[in-house]
Parts: sequence; structure tokens; C-alpha cells
Amino acid sequence: MGPQSTRQIISECALHAEQVGLDSIWLAEHIAIPPDDAEGSDGRYLDPLNYTFLPGGKNKKY
Repeated sequence: MGPQSTRQIISECALHAEQVGLDSIWLAEHIAIPPDDAEGSDGRYLDPLNYTFLPGGKNKKY
């Protein structure tokens, strides 16, 4: 969510998680968006299903 929700940053976080020995990362779903953010959120709320495959394609372990 927010400006940190880019492909590059998510990929870098996944690679760092692998480097420090983490076995998994988790992505959250937003099933409710605050009314004042419902319009014009500028894509801050990502669909985790779309981003699930991104880290998997970047790491070496899986």
C-alpha cells in the first residue's frame, strides 16, 4: 500500500527476505477501503494475487 508498492521494491524485499533466511513472505488483501480513499486512491491498494508471482520469479530458492 502506498508509494512503496512498486514491483521493484516488492522484488527487493523478497530478495532481502531470502538473503536473511526467511522462508516465506505474506501479502495482505484489503477487503475494505476507507470511504475517503475509495475514489482516487491512485492504485495504492494492490491486488495481492497479481503480486504473488513477482517475488517467486526473482528469488533463487523456489
